Amino acid sequence: MNPNGYQQLLVTGGGGYVGSALVPALLDAGYRVRVLDTFWYGKHVFGDYAKRPELELVELDLRDSKRVGE
Repeated sequence: MNPNGYQQLLVTGGGGYVGSALVPALLDAGYRVRVLDTFWYGKHVFGDYAKRPELELVELDLRDSKRVGE
């Protein structure tokens, strides 16, 4: 278990500059991570981390209020 007791974190914009560095660090710390992003730069920014079962990548534009509510 991770240090603060959370089992899963949500990272919005996880495919961007900051998120693509944050997500691997969270995975290495033992978190399950769900990433919401448009992935305009592609999912390759996660490298081998993208294959890990504790990472969920959700392609979503947060400006699309109909999809955000799903």
